[in-house]
Amino acid sequence: MITKYRARVPPEFTLIARAVSLIEEVAYSLDGEFDAAAQFKPMVKKLILQKFSPKNMADVLVDNMFELEHLVKNLPQNINRLVARVGNGEIKVRYSEELSEDIERTSNKLVVAIIIEALLLGSSWIIQINNGPMIWGMPILGFLGFVASGVLGVGLIIYILRYRKI
Repeated sequence: MITKYRARVPPEFTLIARAVSLIEEVAYSLDGEFDAAAQFKPMVKKLILQKFSPKNMADVLVDNMFELEHLVKNLPQNINRLVARVGNGEIKVRYSEELSEDIERTSNKLVVAIIIEALLLGSSWIIQINNGPMIWGMPILGFLGFVASGVLGVGLIIYILRYRKI
């Protein structure tokens, strides 16, 4: 995706990714059962918790308060200027059919995932009620919701695996 959409990756990220891949490759050559993900998981979890701790977030907010105020104050004016420049033809907006299709496919998958989640939650609540016609000790409506979410989930997984771009 980085190459496809010409996204910029900070050099530090590239160096870290390269170092991690080299470490993983060497460790795997020494021990064929080495699981890098399992080894790095506690460290990554600790770093994420530290990075997004309330104290750290407050420090970042305080450090960037002036810039944030400046951004909020000037945002409407900057948006108006940008829209005017697009309207005057100074800025050309290119439409990519491929990007549009990618966004549509992704949003369709997201909608199905949200529907599955809603079916699972609703079915869980219905099963807790324990009322109405029952099948295998659970309300039929809750059971049908679980079946439908299972079928949709399997269908979504098959769709993703079948049509993913390699």
